[in-house]
Amino acid sequence: MKRTIGIFALLVLLTFAAILITRLQTTTSSVTQSGAQSLAVTGTEKTPASPIFESPLPTPSPTVVVVSPTATAAPEPTASPAPPPTELPISPLPSPTVTPAPGEWREFTDPEAGYSISYPANAVFSAGPVIGEEFQQLLITFQLENVHRFHYAAMSLLVRSNKTNRSINEIIQYLYKDMSGGYFPENIDLNSRVEEKTIAGRTVFQTDVMPDSTSVHVLIPYKDKVYIFALVHELTATTSDPRAVELFYNILDSFKILNTE
Repeated sequence: MKRTIGIFALLVLLTFAAILITRLQTTTSSVTQSGAQSLAVTGTEKTPASPIFESPLPTPSPTVVVVSPTATAAPEPTASPAPPPTELPISPLPSPTVTPAPGEWREFTDPEAGYSISYPANAVFSAGPVIGEEFQQLLITFQLENVHRFHYAAMSLLVRSNKTNRSINEIIQYLYKDMSGGYFPENIDLNSRVEEKTIAGRTVFQTDVMPDSTSVHVLIPYKDKVYIFALVHELTATTSDPRAVELFYNILDSFKILNTE
């Protein structure tokens, strides 16, 4: 009896197992068919999932290719002839100041006015053009010893044309008017105020009639010119220093007219 019951129970278990296996097979078959249908519809395959412990591959950076511009050869410049070197003006070195020896004299020549003259080397000499005059004017300032700085002693030379051959009196009157603003006193008797002398081997005419700060004028006419010398002093004085008078005539003795013919 017990053996019959055991066999029956085994049969029940086998039957139940068979039913369970059948159901599992049915379920598996349905799932497989559903997946196949899904793949047929999408037409794609599932990508197996990457393991979680694998790191994603780094995205490669784009390679930048730098293209250099093609170098074009520059045209060769045409060689031009080199300019000649510029010569810079060379300024002469200043001459050292030389103290003239006592009694030393120097000579000045004016070819245009046609004369030469000597003067003491320690005198202050100047010559230059004057407005309204044809020839340059000469001025020699004397350096006298023991003279106050405001005292003045000098001589001048003015050369004027005399192409109309004016007389000495006419020249003196004309010169006086220039010095006084166009006025000549009627009470001046030039015949008694003009003295004829010989200086440097020439006949000269001397007068003290001129106004302003002049002691004496000496006029030397020659052809179409007249050379007019004046002994000058400061305005506050009435006469010239005797040493200046002596020096004035010594310089006149050196005066020469150039032979331009």
